[in-house]
Amino acid sequence: MNNHQILSLLIPSLTESEHKHARKSLANQGIQNNKLLKVFDEIWKRKQKSQEEIVSKVYGNISKPNLDAYRKLSERLLNRIFETLGENSNFQDDTENYSELFRSRLFVKKANIFIPFSIYLKVCLYFG
Repeated sequence: MNNHQILSLLIPSLTESEHKHARKSLANQGIQNNKLLKVFDEIWKRKQKSQEEIVSKVYGNISKPNLDAYRKLSERLLNRIFETLGENSNFQDDTENYSELFRSRLFVKKANIFIPFSIYLKVCLYFG
């Protein structure tokens, strides 16, 4: 499962409060042409949008360098969403309203265990 597929599942499943907090965090970067925010909004609005459609919307055309850039952008966006939601003290890790993946991410963040996100995600998907 690639980062685009994970984002396509994660972003539409956010609660209204989580969506608002994540979007606000992305918008507060002070960047005029914020590609992270563009991708976040496109996936939120369209729910099922292919990777090629988003690449052409964000970068203008589909080419190998743009697909590579999108792959890196989607990885940063995924990390940013988890980081943002994990830092928000309004979200409780002991509630059943959140997925196992999200609760695991909070636990790792609170325990100050630093492992590469790709390894963490593979473990969560394997056990999840």
